[in-house]
Amino acid sequence: MHIPYGSTLTVDLGGAADPNVRFVAFYSDYDINGRLVKKGVNAEVGAGTTDVDLVDSPAVDHVRVVENIQIYNGDNASATVSIWYDNGTTEYPMAVVALATLEHMQWTKERGFMVLTATGELKVTTA
Repeated sequence: MHIPYGSTLTVDLGGAADPNVRFVAFYSDYDINGRLVKKGVNAEVGAGTTDVDLVDSPAVDHVRVVENIQIYNGDNASATVSIWYDNGTTEYPMAVVALATLEHMQWTKERGFMVLTATGELKVTTA
């Protein structure tokens, strides 16, 4: 997944109150010549309906390539997790998933979005 300058990936939790939903995204930044500039990680904790930047915008003349996204619901209640692509003007929904307690949502470039149960079994996958 490529994130150009001025764009972000955001997450909101549809009203979950406790800050026990954790997000982490791994990415690589490339310059306009396709050279790797840096690798990075962003880790956040979410609560409520306030958007959290999961992957922020890269520098001018760079593209950010998302390698992996992990979202874990450590809360004692289900959480509706919405992931949005924001191009700086408009938000576009990418995934909306209800994560039960201890469930885990992942995104990989090979498999897309997946939800794993608390025991690690595949619950849902979308390419």
